[in-house]
Amino acid sequence: MLKKLVLSSLCFLLISINALSQDNDKTNKKNTFKKAILPVSLITLGFLLNKSALEKDIHKSILKTVKTDYHTNIDDYLVLSPAAIAVAANFAGVAAKNHWFDQGKNVFLATASTYLITTGLKSMIHKTRPNGNNTNSMPSGHSSMAFATSTVLYEEYKNTNKTIAYSGFATSTAVIYFRMANNKHWISDTLIGAGIGIGVAKLVYLIEPFKNFNPFKNTQGISVFPTISDDGFSLAFTKRF
Repeated sequence: MLKKLVLSSLCFLLISINALSQDNDKTNKKNTFKKAILPVSLITLGFLLNKSALEKDIHKSILKTVKTDYHTNIDDYLVLSPAAIAVAANFAGVAAKNHWFDQGKNVFLATASTYLITTGLKSMIHKTRPNGNNTNSMPSGHSSMAFATSTVLYEEYKNTNKTIAYSGFATSTAVIYFRMANNKHWISDTLIGAGIGIGVAKLVYLIEPFKNFNPFKNTQGISVFPTISDDGFSLAFTKRF
């Protein structure tokens, strides 16, 4: 079952990218396929490691780096960090590929699609978590969401600020570590999740759905950022005069 699902995911990703590149010249088509290398490789590696002796050894090694019954919620916050970095960069006036509204639109499309794919696969695969709590282990939702937003951050700032562009991948890699240290996921879960997140975000930037929809295109000095309170998360808007 898992083999069929993973192979189907890989085929879908490759077919989608091929369809999107049909009308491009050879150079653009080559670049388009290059974008698929990382997500496809991560998903393939995750599939190869799944339930292997090496996967179990890797997990034991991770657990040895922390105390028995270790638990932290930092991974829940690190998932939000790529989006928070993008908001901070916009507020600071750092040049990006797209307007802040378009960035938010791409984050929403990438994360919503990633969430649907990830939860759908969880309900079909039924892989048991390392701690035995439930069978929602594969793929990792935290990893898929973190890498989806990291990829959006990368696409927006790769040509203007390399530090910002790659910073999201650093925090997302930390998410992988903490999900395993919390004994919530195996390495294969996180790799497949990362591949899904990256692949979906790449497709969003290739397709560019709702490209011309931006009611704030002509506004200046408006920023939106997340806030955290005892009641949960919310969004705040600011206007610079």
